[in-house]
Amino acid sequence: MLTSTYPAQHQAGGFLGRFTRMNERYRTLPECFEKAGYATAAIVNVEFVTRSFGMHRGFGEVDFVPHQDNTLTRTADKVTDTALRWIKDHAEGPFFLM
Repeated sequence: MLTSTYPAQHQAGGFLGRFTRMNERYRTLPECFEKAGYATAAIVNVEFVTRSFGMHRGFGEVDFVPHQDNTLTRTADKVTDTALRWIKDHAEGPFFLM
C-alpha cells in the first residue's frame, strides 16, 4: 500500500530466512507527503515498517517497540495513546500518520 505496487515488484518482505529490503527505485507514499512538507510518522507493532526492510523511507519518525513474540506486542490502547500524543504535538500543520 505504501508503494502502490505488489511485494513481488518492490521486493520488501519475504518469509522466514529470506527477508529482503525494498528496492530503492520505488517511492513511498510517506516520501510524497514528506516532500510536500507534511510531518510524517508511523506507529507500528511490526518490524516490516522499519529501517530493516527499507519501508521506513519518508517517515520522519518510526515508533516501533520490539517484542519477542506476538503475545508480547504493544496493545491497541498503548498504540492509540502514542498516536494521540503524536497528533497533539503535530496538530498545527499538515501530517501523515500511519
